[in-house]
Amino acid sequence: MAAQKRKHSPDDEGEAIKEGTIEGLLSWARQNGGLIDNLRIEERDGLRGVTAIESIGAGSEIGRLPPQLILSESTGLSSSFGRALNAHLDAHPEATLAMTGSTDTYARAAVQFAAFLAFERRRGSASFWAPYLSTLPDDFGLPLQWPSEDVAALLRGTNLQFMATERRRMLSDAIPLISAAVPDSNIDFDDLAWAYAAIVSRAFPKGRTVVVDDSHDLLDVLTENDKGSGINNPNTKVVELCLYPVLDMINHKRNQKIEWNAEKVPGGISFISPNGVPAGDIIWNNYGSKGNENLLSNYGFVLSPNPEDYAKIALNISPTDPLHHYRHSILSLGLARHISTVHLFFADDVKLSDELLTATRILVGTEPEVESVVQSMVDLAASQGYKTNRDASRASAKLDLVALSTLYALVSAKVDAIVKGSIELESYVCADGSDLAKERFRMANVYRQGQIAVFKNALRLCQEHFKRVLSNNTDEATSSYILTLRNSKQSGLVLEAVAELAQVDQEGLLDQDTILALVLMHERMLGDDSEFAAFFKALNRSNEEARKLMSEQVEDMSQFFEDALLPFLSQSPFFANLSTTEYSAAQFVWANSLLDTHGITLNSNILKAMDLFDLFDDEDADESIFGVVLM
Repeated sequence: MAAQKRKHSPDDEGEAIKEGTIEGLLSWARQNGGLIDNLRIEERDGLRGVTAIESIGAGSEIGRLPPQLILSESTGLSSSFGRALNAHLDAHPEATLAMTGSTDTYARAAVQFAAFLAFERRRGSASFWAPYLSTLPDDFGLPLQWPSEDVAALLRGTNLQFMATERRRMLSDAIPLISAAVPDSNIDFDDLAWAYAAIVSRAFPKGRTVVVDDSHDLLDVLTENDKGSGINNPNTKVVELCLYPVLDMINHKRNQKIEWNAEKVPGGISFISPNGVPAGDIIWNNYGSKGNENLLSNYGFVLSPNPEDYAKIALNISPTDPLHHYRHSILSLGLARHISTVHLFFADDVKLSDELLTATRILVGTEPEVESVVQSMVDLAASQGYKTNRDASRASAKLDLVALSTLYALVSAKVDAIVKGSIELESYVCADGSDLAKERFRMANVYRQGQIAVFKNALRLCQEHFKRVLSNNTDEATSSYILTLRNSKQSGLVLEAVAELAQVDQEGLLDQDTILALVLMHERMLGDDSEFAAFFKALNRSNEEARKLMSEQVEDMSQFFEDALLPFLSQSPFFANLSTTEYSAAQFVWANSLLDTHGITLNSNILKAMDLFDLFDDEDADESIFGVVLM
C-alpha cells in the first residue's frame, strides 16, 4: 500500500491544488539551481504526488538539489534567529533541560529547527523559503496536531498516547523560551506544532563534515548533539535533518528502490532510481521498514496489513531497587553496555531475542546472578567470537523463569491497557461525525489492533520459552521442578498440620516463607520417597555450606526456630512426633538458604495462561506465586 503527501487543507482557496503555488515552487527551485525538469507534481485520487514527464533510465537521476535549496538544521542555526535562540538556550540550561527532558539528546536540535521553520513561515513572502513553505499542508495528520481530547480518546493506553502528549508538552514549554530569545517572533503553539510535524514527516538525515575552528558558529551545537563525534578531529562528521523541496513530495511505497546520493553534488543531494521509471508513472520513495506506531506518529498514516509492524516495551530499573545503581552500571559499562532496555517486538518474531533476555536477566537477577550473566557473555564471546552474537548470555533456570515471568507481566499489562483504552466508533463520532474524525478513528484502531497482535505473539513466545526452561528437554510435569504451597506432588502432611496450627497462630509465626521452609525440610527428610529426591541428591548441600550462605542470619534463625517456632509446632501431633535431628535448627537454616538461592516469585498470569494449575489455586489467580525451583 502506498502513502501520499497531503494536499493543502480545505481552508485554502479551494480544495484543488493551486497550480500557481506549485508552479511557483518549481520555478523557484529551477532558478536556484534545482534539476527537476523531468518532474511533474500532480493530484491522483485526491492526493498529491510526483510523476516522471519522460522515462527515467535505470541508475539515472530523478532530480537534484544544490546546497542552497536544502533547508537544514544548520541553515536555521546560522541565521540571526537561530543564533539568538541558541544563545538564549545556552544561557538557560535548566529551563532548556526541563523542556527537552534528560532522555532525548536530540530534542533540543529538533525544537530549534522547528522554531526556525515556524519563524520563516511567519515571515511570509519575505522569506527565501516562502515558495516551498507555502506548498506544505496546514495539517499533517499527526497525533501531535490532533485535539488533545482525540489523543486521549483514540490512543488511551498506547505508547503513542504518551509520545503525542510528551511532544505537546515539550513544544508548549519551548514557546516562552522562543519568545524570550526573539520577542518579535510571535510564534505560538500551533506554529511550532506545524513546523515540528513538517520536520518529522518530511525531513531526511544527511551527513556533513564540519571543519572545526574557533570562528565556526555551528561547532558547539553540532558536536554537542552528536555524541562521540570526535572533538579532537579537525574534520568532524555529523548528521543533521534536512528538508528537500520538491523531492520531498515523492510519496512512500513499500519495497521500492531509491538511492539518495549526497556525494554527487557537493553539499547537495541527488535522488537516483536504480530500476528506472516509465514516462507518466508515479515516482516512489521508500521510508524504510516502519511499524504503524512510527508511521502514525511521524507521517500521519498507517498500513494495514503492515508486515513490519512492531510494539515497543521499556524495561525500567526501579529507583527503589536496592541494586539500582549496580544494574545501571552493568548496562552502562563493559561488555553489556550495548544492551538496550528498550525493546521492539515484531509481528513475525519466532523467538525472544538474546538481547531482550540478557537485559531482563540483568534487571531482575540478584547480584551474584547478574555477575554470572555478565561472565557468561564474556565466555560466549571468547568461544563464539564477539561479533557472532554479542547479546547472548546464559542464566540459571531460576533466573530465566523470573525473567520470563517479569516479561510476561509487563507485556500483559501493555495488552490490558490497550484493550481497556479501546472505544467504539459510535461513541467517538458522537462528538465529531466528520470524515476526518472517522479517519482518525480508523488509523488509531489499525494501530491498536496491530499493537495487540504483536504483543500477544510476544506473550506466546514467553510461554514457549518458559516451557523449554521447565521441561529441560524432558516430558516431566512442571510440578516436578517448582515447589509451591499448592504443588500437588508434595506429601501434603506439613500443610495439613500447618492448617490446624494456623487457627491458633496469634503471633504470625507461620508466614509463607516459614511454611515453605517446613515443606522443604519434610521433603528432604522423606529421602527417596519424596518426588523431589533427585534434586536433593544433586544439590548435596551440607549444613556447613548453608551456614556460609546465611552466615549473618544463622544465629538469629536458629534462635527463632528453637525458642519460638519449634515450641509452637510441637502443639501439633505431626510435628511433635518428628525426629529432632531431621527437624532441627540446622535443617531450618538449610531450608532458608535454599529459599534464598532457589526461591522464585512468579506472576500467576503466565502460569494460568499455560494451564499450570498444579502450582496454584484459582483464588491465587491474580496474585504472585512464591515457590522454589528444584532444578
